[in-house]
Amino acid sequence: MNRFSAYASATIVSLLSGISGAETIAQSTLDRSLNQLNAEINMAVADAVASIDIAHEPMLTEQLQAIGDQLAQLDWQRLQDQPDLDHLFGFQKEKVIEKSYPVNSKHRLAIDNRYGKIKVHNWNRNEAKVTIRVRTAESSEKRAQEALDRVYIDESKHGNDITFKTSISSGGGSNWWTSFTGGVSDRALQIDYEVFLPKGNELTLVNRYGAIELDDRDGKVAISVSYGSLSTGRLNSGDNSVAVAYSKAKIKYLNAADVSVRYGEFTLAEAETLTLALNYSSGSEVGRVNRTAEVSLRYSAGFKMGLGPSIKSAQVSAAYSNVEIQPASDAEFNFNVAVSYGGFNYDNRHISIDSRSESHTAKSYSGYWNKAVNNTVNINSRYGAVSLR
Repeated sequence: MNRFSAYASATIVSLLSGISGAETIAQSTLDRSLNQLNAEINMAVADAVASIDIAHEPMLTEQLQAIGDQLAQLDWQRLQDQPDLDHLFGFQKEKVIEKSYPVNSKHRLAIDNRYGKIKVHNWNRNEAKVTIRVRTAESSEKRAQEALDRVYIDESKHGNDITFKTSISSGGGSNWWTSFTGGVSDRALQIDYEVFLPKGNELTLVNRYGAIELDDRDGKVAISVSYGSLSTGRLNSGDNSVAVAYSKAKIKYLNAADVSVRYGEFTLAEAETLTLALNYSSGSEVGRVNRTAEVSLRYSAGFKMGLGPSIKSAQVSAAYSNVEIQPASDAEFNFNVAVSYGGFNYDNRHISIDSRSESHTAKSYSGYWNKAVNNTVNINSRYGAVSLR
C-alpha cells in the first residue's frame, strides 16, 4: 500500500471512530476533525504522488476502492443531526417568525441559514411566505431565553430581491458561543425555515449544519449545503448551480447545472447537461446524461455515469479515481480513452477499436460505440481504472 492510501485510510478510520462513538458531535469538534482530515489528506497526497511504486501499479485500483469504501461509511446525515429537543432537555424556548411578500415572476428569494432545515414547497399564489421556527434548550429557563434572544433574522427586500439571513450574537463575548458549540450536553439550537413560493421564481439557498429539501422547480436554483444533506425534485432551469461539502446529496433531475462535491456523496438520476467536479467523494452516481457532460474527479472511487441514447459529448478527467461509464445500448459515439497507471475495460459487443497504444505505464485507445459519428466521448485517467461498458 502506498503512503497516500495508508495515511488517508488511517485518517478516515480515526474520524469514523469519533463519529460512531458519540450520540452527537459538537460543531466545533466536527469542524476541527474535518479540517484536520482535509489538511492531512492533502499533505499526504503531495508527498505520495512522487513515491508511488510503479511496480505495484496493478494494486492501485484495489487501494483506491478501499479508500472509497471507507469514505462511503461516513454517515454525512449524522454529522448534521441535532439532538431531539422534545426529549433531551427540560428548559426550552421557541419563537416563530412569519413573513409574506407579494411576488411576480421577476422576484428572487435568497436564504442563508445554519443549524437547521430549509424546506421549500411550491404553490400557485403570487406570494412568498417564509416561516422561521427558532428553538433553544439550556440548563435553565433564563439561559434558554438568553440563547433565544441571541438568534435574529436579517430580513430585507430591495427591488426584486427578498433575502433572509440567520445571525447569532455572541452577547458581547465569545464564552457563550464557545460553550454552546463546545459539546456541552444540555444545550441545543435549531433554526428551521419553511418556504412557500411559486415554482418559477429564482431561488438561492445556503445552509450549514442542516438539510435542504426542495420540490420541483422551474426557476433558476443556486444551492450550497455543508455538513448536512440535500434532496430535490426536478430542477428544470437551464442555469442551476449546486455546491455540496461534507454532505449527502440526492437530486431527481437537472436540466442544466454546475455541480461541485467535496467529501460527500452525490446521486443524480438524470441530467440533460451536466458539469460536475467530485473531490474526495465515494459511491457517487449519475444515472443518465442525455446531451453533454463535463466531469472532473479527484480521489473519488466508485464513480458511475450513464450516457443516454442521444449523448452528444462527454468529457471525463479523473485522477486517483475509478470510473465506470455506462452508455445506452443504442447510443452512438466516437471515443478516445487515455489511461496512465490504470486499466481499461470495455464491452466488445458495442465497441470497435480503431487504434491503440499500450506501454507499461500508459495506454490509449480510439474507436467508436456502435457507429462512427460526430458525437464524442473523451476519458483521461491517471492512477485509476476506466470501464466503458
